Amino acid sequence: MNEELIQETQKLLTFESYSGKEKEVSDYVEILMKRLGFRDVFRDEYGSVFGFIGPKQEKTAILFDSHTDVMPVRGKWKHPPFAGEISNGKLYGRGSADMKGPLCASIFGAIEAQKNNSLKKQYAVSASVLEEEIEGIALGRVMDRVKPENVVICEPSKLKIKLGHKGRIECLLYVNGKTFHSAFPEKGDNTIHLAAKAINALQKIKFTNSHEMGEGVLTPTGIITNSNTSMAPSETAIRFDRRTVPGDNDSLVEKEIMDIVNKIDPKAFSFKIEESKTITYSGEEINCKKTFKPWTLDKNDLLVKSLTEAVKKNKIEIDMGYWGFCTNGVESMGNRQVNTIGFGPGDEELAHTTNEYIELEQLNNAYKVYKDLIIIEDQK
Repeated sequence: MNEELIQETQKLLTFESYSGKEKEVSDYVEILMKRLGFRDVFRDEYGSVFGFIGPKQEKTAILFDSHTDVMPVRGKWKHPPFAGEISNGKLYGRGSADMKGPLCASIFGAIEAQKNNSLKKQYAVSASVLEEEIEGIALGRVMDRVKPENVVICEPSKLKIKLGHKGRIECLLYVNGKTFHSAFPEKGDNTIHLAAKAINALQKIKFTNSHEMGEGVLTPTGIITNSNTSMAPSETAIRFDRRTVPGDNDSLVEKEIMDIVNKIDPKAFSFKIEESKTITYSGEEINCKKTFKPWTLDKNDLLVKSLTEAVKKNKIEIDMGYWGFCTNGVESMGNRQVNTIGFGPGDEELAHTTNEYIELEQLNNAYKVYKDLIIIEDQK
């Protein structure tokens, strides 16, 4: 067991690095990379930190990416969420699996790969920001500098190989009508009632496309009105999270929804994809349309074969599939078509939950797999 890896993961867990507040953990990651021996370490304008090993080259053979931001703490924890406590072979804390454990494993894996090997190619590890708010945007800026030929997304996968995942569209369905006094509900169609009809109807939606990663998903996540006391709202908006599969796009998603709600009222409904404005801890403003593409990697790709070899070398059972959630792969593979694969320690179902933890054995095994993947790639 690599005790230094465990200790540094514990240290990373002590930083309350919520989205947009990753400066302290980024500072520490930069110091850690330099201390361990990365050839060059940089920080870009969004605040992401990335370091290189191997000879300096124009392109990077593999970029290992993890994000440093974490979700808010909710509920009552049996171990303090920012203490990095260990119990029964498990390291507890917010971000232990999602994904400071994977980040540390990739940092140590890269350093171990260059210790006794004269590398011929350049490799990089990134600690990107803001993934929990807007997937892929920060990684894209890192990729502009790193120029990777392959990307490994180190999100938790229980050491299973992930060949892609569904995309995500955050959209608003507006219901427009007339306001009236709440004492006289017979005076008009309440837009909240129409919204309720739309939600019920959309529960039975039939999606155009399907994929072996699973069916599309449409989930209402919020309702917004412009109502005041004693007034029915003239506008109600329903926020939806639409999980997409290959073949889906913005216009198709809009058509599938509008075809259904127009049967309720052909004039009341309109559709819009949400846009967000985010400020990085470095002060940069990011404006983003909230469409994140699904992606897949062919099972016969050379990157799959190399990672499979590295996993087998460490006597880990080969298991391939797809993530159920979005990652920064929406940018690397979804937008840029740069070969991308997923592999990481930790249980993805523990992400965003109370009492999040990572098993120390998985953390240690991931670091060894990352090391061996670099060595295997370098011999090609």
